[in-house]
Amino acid sequence: MWRGVPGSAVDPEAPDYPTDPANDTQASHNRDPAQGTRAGVTDQAASQVELPPRPTPSSVHQGRFSSVTPGSSQLKASSFLDQLDGLLRPARTTVYPVVILILWPLAWLVRMLIGPDPFMVDFVARWTGGRIASQSAFGNLYDPITQMEYQSDLFKSDDALSWFVGPPFEAVILAPFGALPYPVATLIWTGASAAALVISLRTIGKHAPSSVLNWQRFVIIALASVPITELLYSGQNTAFVLLWLALSHRAMNRNRPFVAGLIIGLALVKPHLIALIPWLWLLERRWSALAGLATTTAAWVVLSLFVVGPDSVSVWLGALQSGPYVDGVHEGQTLKNTGLVGLLTPWLPNAGNAPWQSVATVTSLSLGLLAVLYIHKKTSDSRMRWWLVVLVATLAAPHSMTYDLVLGIPALALVMVHRWTASLRVSTAIAWIALWVVPALGLLLSALAVAPRIAQTPWHAIPVLVLAALAVKDSQKPHTCQPPSTNRP
Repeated sequence: MWRGVPGSAVDPEAPDYPTDPANDTQASHNRDPAQGTRAGVTDQAASQVELPPRPTPSSVHQGRFSSVTPGSSQLKASSFLDQLDGLLRPARTTVYPVVILILWPLAWLVRMLIGPDPFMVDFVARWTGGRIASQSAFGNLYDPITQMEYQSDLFKSDDALSWFVGPPFEAVILAPFGALPYPVATLIWTGASAAALVISLRTIGKHAPSSVLNWQRFVIIALASVPITELLYSGQNTAFVLLWLALSHRAMNRNRPFVAGLIIGLALVKPHLIALIPWLWLLERRWSALAGLATTTAAWVVLSLFVVGPDSVSVWLGALQSGPYVDGVHEGQTLKNTGLVGLLTPWLPNAGNAPWQSVATVTSLSLGLLAVLYIHKKTSDSRMRWWLVVLVATLAAPHSMTYDLVLGIPALALVMVHRWTASLRVSTAIAWIALWVVPALGLLLSALAVAPRIAQTPWHAIPVLVLAALAVKDSQKPHTCQPPSTNRP
């Protein structure tokens, strides 16, 4: 993934040294002696002035050009960071993701053939919602028993359920898929999701200079990451949310704020993931964008009330607060919840108690609001500000699953272009590995009935949150990127 020398140790505030002695000598000959040199020093006097030696990485590590003293904990941490960064060679960061891209589809296919679940188990819920909508059976849209009857031919187990709990208007949108046989709908949905990802990544790639970031390698690593693989193989819809976010920002850059608001309203199929976007627009005083979002929202409400049913919204909210949803979806999938709420849930007293869940949710959203306020004040680049807020909104959401992390890829790419540092590369690698390893270990501990709280805690959320904090922090620092390396395998 990486292209460039790992973390430069040279002090960025060191003096600017000449790089071509011949040019410096020629410049000295062409200078008028009467004009003197910098700070009023003549050529003769300047020849007697000794410039400090050019700083080198080793001299910096010895404390010569840095405030870090030899033997200090800061120096040891820097040395350890450089060692980790040295492992991130392009060969490694390309081969391992390619191996995953080859083996993961095979493993997924074998699991689907011998396991009890159908292909793309999460899409089963959306197909079911669309199926009910295509038959205008809205009265039982959120009834688990009714949905199980529609899914009886897909699951091998009689009590299995992939519960559709999306907003009422989403069922209407999905009606064309529900009218198709499940295999056909699955192929079309997968192709549309892949197309949404490609369009989004191409839009982001236009802002990733090849002299700083090897974009092709970055895309390979992103495609082999847990968020994208799980999104595609489970049939989730976050790829479309990413597309609407990208198109909305594009409209905003073209000075069409009302259109930007209309487009972002399409992402209300997952309202919890964009809950902080209106807060950003409010801080920026983008009233036209807010009006566009309100227009789309009103259209969805009208569609829900007059097509699905007058009580559809209240029934939907009741389903999200029901015991089966809390037990089976919210708490039952805690290991996949990579946000702050997911990290706190297993350790809350009586985690299933609604008040404690509300406390965790309010705490997470409050921290998200503060983070958006900080980004708004400190980040001048509108593109960087937009995608950082999207990243924060995703992690602050009460239900932020691993596949939802695809919304954070643009922010990570932009920050890497802005600050090509060893700490950012290493943090990304740790989060990437943790997303693969930690859930597998949690499932193993759960199967062995060992330490249930530890097993259900999404520990991989910690490196993800640390990476997000580092991205927000580095985005505020001066632009600094290193040239591509030509001698690193």
